[in-house]
Amino acid sequence: MNLSGRTSLYFAFGLALLAGLLAYSGLYSREQRLDKKWEPVIVAVAARPIKQGQVLQQEDIKFADVPRRFLLGSAVTINEFEEQHLVGQRVTIDFNTDDPILTNFIAAAQGGSGGFSDTIAPKARAVSIRVSPESSATNMVRPGDRVDVLATFRDPNGTDNLTTTLLENVWVLATGNLTGKDSFVPQSQRNFSTVTVQVLPEAAELLVLGQTLGTLYLTLRNPEDAELTDSRSIATTMKTIVSGERSKILSKQQTKSFGQTIQIIKGNKTTDVQFPEKKK
Repeated sequence: MNLSGRTSLYFAFGLALLAGLLAYSGLYSREQRLDKKWEPVIVAVAARPIKQGQVLQQEDIKFADVPRRFLLGSAVTINEFEEQHLVGQRVTIDFNTDDPILTNFIAAAQGGSGGFSDTIAPKARAVSIRVSPESSATNMVRPGDRVDVLATFRDPNGTDNLTTTLLENVWVLATGNLTGKDSFVPQSQRNFSTVTVQVLPEAAELLVLGQTLGTLYLTLRNPEDAELTDSRSIATTMKTIVSGERSKILSKQQTKSFGQTIQIIKGNKTTDVQFPEKKK
């Protein structure tokens, strides 16, 4: 074999080796991500059936492993158990044996009725706002969700309408008459015209005035996303839309933030596709 042939052979071998290493790296990385999702987390669960209104005793609580991907944000991990002070608190829903104990359904043992008011945190207020399917993510908002509240109304200093974010990361207590205590939601009750949220008294004033002046919209958040945006005093107006400058900036930010890899499985073949797809 001449020198040119050997060089081509070595080059082809090198490419094959590189492709193999890249494939192995991709598989290893994917396995690592999957392993993390299934990583067990020790949380507090019911050691026996617990009835609504019952005060928790130490004997009512035990610890169990729950895969991280199934872990709810209001579950109590073993590291948080002491600071949550669950023992001596009253539950506002029924818990079956081995159900994770969720802080959303824990109330003070004294001074309550075991009703809806016990789900409201101390110093907070529950206030209801009018919504439509368009202003509530097509009625897909559910009790326990976190939302941002946007307000659209007439600019008091001009003739244009404006939209601004009034509040962020607001906890939804109820949709219509349904609360977090309702484990089964009939189809007939999944449509609603009001949403009840938990806010500070001053924030309740903002919501009441906001819906008096214009229309409030709820934007649904990922349950793990509690980050607040940097405060900005500039609302969105007609000029903002017409200029298009802010739209370009936001489009770039969205592409950067929401790009993700989607796994497509066809038979025994698996393909990772970057979304949005990168231009070649």
